[in-house]
Order: sequence, then structure tokens, then C-alpha cells
Amino acid sequence: MKNLLITILLLFANTSFAQTCIFGKVTNQSGEPLEFANVVLKGSASGTVTNERGEYELAIPAEQPVYISFSIIGYQTDWEEVMLANGQRRRLDVALIAISQEIEQVTVEDVQVRKSTLMRLNPKVMTVLPDASGSIESLIKTMPGVVSTNEMSSQYSVRGGSFDENLVYVNGIEVYRPFLVRSGQQEGLSFVNSDMVSSLLFSAGGFDAKYGDKMSSVLDIKYKRPSGWGGTASGSLFGGAVMLHGDSFGHRLHHISGLRYKTTKYLLNSLETSGDYEPKFLDFQTYISFDLTDRIEIGFLGNCSTNVYNFEPHNRRTKFGLMNQPMELRMFFEGCEKDAFYTCTGALSADYKVNDDLHLKLIASAFSTHESETYDILSEYFINEIDNAIGADTYGDSVRSVGIGAFRNHGRNYLTANVMTAEFRGMWNLNRHLK
Repeated sequence: MKNLLITILLLFANTSFAQTCIFGKVTNQSGEPLEFANVVLKGSASGTVTNERGEYELAIPAEQPVYISFSIIGYQTDWEEVMLANGQRRRLDVALIAISQEIEQVTVEDVQVRKSTLMRLNPKVMTVLPDASGSIESLIKTMPGVVSTNEMSSQYSVRGGSFDENLVYVNGIEVYRPFLVRSGQQEGLSFVNSDMVSSLLFSAGGFDAKYGDKMSSVLDIKYKRPSGWGGTASGSLFGGAVMLHGDSFGHRLHHISGLRYKTTKYLLNSLETSGDYEPKFLDFQTYISFDLTDRIEIGFLGNCSTNVYNFEPHNRRTKFGLMNQPMELRMFFEGCEKDAFYTCTGALSADYKVNDDLHLKLIASAFSTHESETYDILSEYFINEIDNAIGADTYGDSVRSVGIGAFRNHGRNYLTANVMTAEFRGMWNLNRHLK
């Protein structure tokens, strides 16, 4: 056994000393060593890199011609042909030639509004957010100071304010939402069509005076200004959307329109309260602009939406309590709820750029809403104890009633509102100041 081990060690030693390889140093034309230069055997995965002194060593096949490449960023690649006998070691020093490479022009654009509390948001992020509402507001809810108690609603509050204290502007035009919506179940589509958005600015306070005062936040949205014909379409179990855009008359007329349909029926059917949910939300929106001259532009924003929500509850079963005292709430319902919200918005704007320092804008808008919220629901409930004795025949079942009662929700709310506004704005650039 001892002689066998000695023989194996001698064979291993002979093999190691007889290894066919090349070694040397990689430098630049000035003789300075190049660290981390690549030394690679062509046609194989064999290779190495130089150390801090530019030295390397690479094993290669014997008795056949091979090609070795020497490369590093900023230098021209050098190829060397080598053929060594079995067990031969050869020194191969290489001096690489420095090269200059011209790169393409890089354009850096500002993505932040300077000297302002407005934050620029990316509308594309909204498509990957796991939010049931699927609206621009789902992106707003992720901002500091913004709170939302219902993931199905586009409503949000900022720094303790009410949801109706949040200003929303689309292309400089203030927009409104229905007034009687109580929760996310009855709420339809957000006014803002995410397929039409090009830029999104949001401020949770301290915003410019041009947006108004005594408000919690401001959301400033700009719609796309198309330079050609095109469109998008999408669909899912929750609805679908179609958007078309184009321009005409020598790129003087621009228009973008979107049609959306949404239903949350399948989502609501997963709630603890089982019943017949029939929510249907339809929305059409368009923005048209026309350049009368190089300095005068006329714009029109139009929106019509229909939000219908019908609900007939059947029963509800909820378990609560502690592990040693589990309880169950059972509810049975009679009646239904029927809500309808019909809104329409129209706005006309005129922009006049008198010169590079003076900009004037006139906006006239009208908002009309017809809302009805009717519900009459009788509920009878039972609170029972649940058997938690493992192995019992009644394990997990209600064994004793501890409470019984009933309540009734009744409401007849109707609202018709017409809001008309006219606004004149002017901006004058005085050197480094805006008025």
C-alpha cells in the first residue's frame, strides 16, 4: 500500500510538471502592466485574467495550433497563434495598443419640477400595482401623507383632510366627481383615463397659488398630444378599454378619445356578504385641440359617464372571537339597493401666447350630475357560540345562541347639481419671477 501511494504521487508530480502552458505579462505600449486583462483560448471556455502585475498563466492543448486572445476595455484585441509540444512551457509577453472609441450622443432631460412641491409620477407604474380600482388614484395612495380606507375606491384623503378637498386638474381644467358615493362598491370609474395620460404631477401640500387654497392636495394631469394615428385596446374579466388618437390638417388638429367599461361583479362576489351584485360602469372621454395660429390654441374636454349599481343581499356568515371562545355571526337579508350616477363634463379653453414672456388662458366649463341612491334592506342576525372541542361530533358547528336581533337600512337620496365656472389666467415672466 505504501509503495502504491508513492507511485501515485510520483505520477501526479510528473503530470503537473509536464503541463503544457503559456505564461507571460500583458502591458500597454508604455510597458505598464494591465490588470484584469482577459486571456482566452479560442473555441473553448478556457481562460484567465491577469493579476495586478499583469502576469498570467494558461494551460493549452499540446501538439496542435491554437489561438489565444488578449483583450481589455480601451485596448485593441490581440490574437496570437501558439503550438507547443507535450509538456512544453512558453513565455509570451503581449503589449496591447490603446484605442479611442466614439460613443453616441447622450441627452439628459430634467424629470423634476424645480422650486416646487409638485412630484412627478410615472403613469406606467400604475399598470403593475395590485389595486382593485385600477385608476391613477391607486398610484397616489402610495405617496407619503395619503390615506385610503377602501381599496375599491379612488377616493383618498391627505393629511387628515376630506376626500373632496383634493383638487384634480386635467390640462388645466378642474374636474369633479359624483357627490353621493358612500363606499367603493358603488363607485365607478375614475374621471382620469390612464391610457390618455402623458404626465402626472402631485403635491400633498404647499403647492402653487394658481391651484387655489384651503385644499389638501393637488393632482395636475396632462393628456397626450398625439402626433400621428394610433390606439390601444385592453380587456379582462373586470371590463375593457379602447383608446384612439390622431392628428389632421397638417398637425394642427389633435384629438384623443377613450371608451371604458368596468364591472366588479366577480370581485364583489368574493365578499362575506353573498348576494346578487350587478355593478356596471361606462365612461367616454375625449380631448380635442386645434392650433388656430402658432400662438393661439383652442381645446375641448368632454366626458360622459354612467355608473349603475344594483345589489340584492342574501346572507352573511362571519366567524370571530378568541381561540378559547370562538363565535359566529349569521345574517339574513331582505330587500335591495339601487344606485345610479349620471355625470357629464364639458370644458372649452383658449390659450394665447402673446410673446415668450406673456401667456394668457381662458377656461369655461360645465359639470352636471344626476344621482340617485335608494336602498331598503332588512337584516336579521344571530350570534352563536362555536364548538371548539377537537374530536367532538359538533366540532366547528354552532352549539348555542347568545344573541339575536334585527336592523333596517333605509334611504332615498336624490341629487341634481349643475356647476358652471369661468376662469381667466395670465402668466407674465419678469426676468427671474413669474406673475
